[in-house]
Amino acid sequence: MPKNKGKGGKNRRRGKNENENMKRELILKDDGQSYAQVTR
Repeated sequence: MPKNKGKGGKNRRRGKNENENMKRELILKDDGQSYAQVTR
């Protein structure tokens, strides 16, 4: 049987693939537009 190496599932691997400045530009509303709120 394998020895216990990790502490769980896939979520431990997060942060390995560092995104290279993948920030998106903030889109603001134009004239005649309005914001909406999604309720579930």
